[in-house]
Amino acid sequence: MLFRLIRFLPQPFKTKDYGMKKLLASVCLLALLIPSAALSANYKVRLGHSDKPADDSIIHITALHFKELAEKYSDGKLEVVIYPANQLGDQVDQVRSLQTGAQEMTQGSVNNFANFAPPLNYLTLPYMLTGVEDARATLDAMWDKHNEWLTQLGGVRALVWTDAGFRNLTTKNRPVRTLADLQGMKVRLPNNPISLSAFKAFGVNPIPMGWGELFSALQQGVVDSQENCYSAVLTEHFDEVQKYATDIEWQYTISLFIASEAWFKSLPADMQEALVKAGKETTAWQRATMDKMEADIVAELKKRGMEFVGKPTDYDEWVKRGRSTWEEQYKTIGGGDAAKGKAIVDEIMAAKK
Repeated sequence: MLFRLIRFLPQPFKTKDYGMKKLLASVCLLALLIPSAALSANYKVRLGHSDKPADDSIIHITALHFKELAEKYSDGKLEVVIYPANQLGDQVDQVRSLQTGAQEMTQGSVNNFANFAPPLNYLTLPYMLTGVEDARATLDAMWDKHNEWLTQLGGVRALVWTDAGFRNLTTKNRPVRTLADLQGMKVRLPNNPISLSAFKAFGVNPIPMGWGELFSALQQGVVDSQENCYSAVLTEHFDEVQKYATDIEWQYTISLFIASEAWFKSLPADMQEALVKAGKETTAWQRATMDKMEADIVAELKKRGMEFVGKPTDYDEWVKRGRSTWEEQYKTIGGGDAAKGKAIVDEIMAAKK
């Protein structure tokens, strides 16, 4: 292409008066003006997530780590551009953008993505996952099966799985040490049937609400309680509108970075391999980073004035009531087929023994 451009140079550049050195210098100058995309294959990856672009956001720093590895393993052919704080829409909107080809990647909670691949709802069952080791072992063992569900049912593919500990309860006006203490509270929950069912079993009438509305709702007293992992409490500054924290540990916090399956399949094999490799390594890095951060997160929240009351004294009753809701969720997990949903849960529970 550069040589074809030479014949369009001004006439003096073609005469012996300017010499070969000046001719080559002019050609080099033109080369600088040619877009890099014309010289090498580049693939832009728009990656949206819901967290603030802050150093204490495990999601944001994980996105940055994935970007670094994806660009490294693709020799710079992949360019990952991060859009934090729901700049590209909420989590559900961004999944739809992946399905229509308007976006390449997004991150979000498994609670939201399970709407597109119903079998993933088993991960959100109350007290399904009983500890960090159990949760991570389950995710690793089910990696390929999860992607089978995601690609076939949702048209998306998981590249990174992240965790942030258990979802616990925070309250504004009084601590919760027993189920009795929870009664009468206005508890915000994501609009997920399994979450709502669990808290109804705990004896409250939960209020479904979008993530973006939560801080102002807590501030204004529309709700006075919420449940989440402590890293989200810190990142979103809920300590400013919540006083007490109780380790109910009812659900493990899992999110994932997903890519449009159609877009992923359209990439050359080496680009697909770069993304998969970056995703697996980012998953391992995020776990190690989260383990180091967790103690610091609780210490910082205490420093800011929050009081931690530990596990409820009647914790076993929380577990009993939470697991009592599993049967009514089999239909959701099975995508409308309760028998299928039960079979999925039974298979996973057998594998965990």
